[in-house]
Amino acid sequence: MRSLARGLTTVDILIVIAASGILLLLTVPRFVDAMWGARTWTATTDAETLQKVIDLYKAQHGERDPYLNHRGEPDPDRFVARLTGRTDRTGRITARGDLGPYLEQWPANIACTAASRQTIVAFGTGPAPCDGRTGWYYNTRTGKIYANTPGAAGAEDGSTQAPRRSPHRKTAE
Repeated sequence: MRSLARGLTTVDILIVIAASGILLLLTVPRFVDAMWGARTWTATTDAETLQKVIDLYKAQHGERDPYLNHRGEPDPDRFVARLTGRTDRTGRITARGDLGPYLEQWPANIACTAASRQTIVAFGTGPAPCDGRTGWYYNTRTGKIYANTPGAAGAEDGSTQAPRRSPHRKTAE
């Protein structure tokens, strides 16, 4: 009696490789979308938290915007410091201030395309550019903060909605 044991042929190996490739083609885009969705969900949640922090700051400082210094002048360079440090009721940053800190650390927008700019805040009076050049965008006219994420929706309607799909994925238009 002869043994039926024999090795795999080249055709068998090619079939296994082709099947594995097809499975990868089907699963990788879904994985990338899920990963991007988690990043944008985090950015959206962080933007909502930042808005609550800004609103609390305003309530405790007589509706003074954290964008303004203690003299009421625009001071974007100290915006984050006013929310992560201690201030007095006028918004002056001081270690002996009776208000704050509102955040231990300024969050990084991990959906921002430039890792070195994830914590930077851009300022303006129009809609958020949603270009990913900075992590956050603060509208000084409305007092709203947005995740400055590529493809982000809602910059004009006041929401903090982040994009639903990865900007790296091609979609039919």
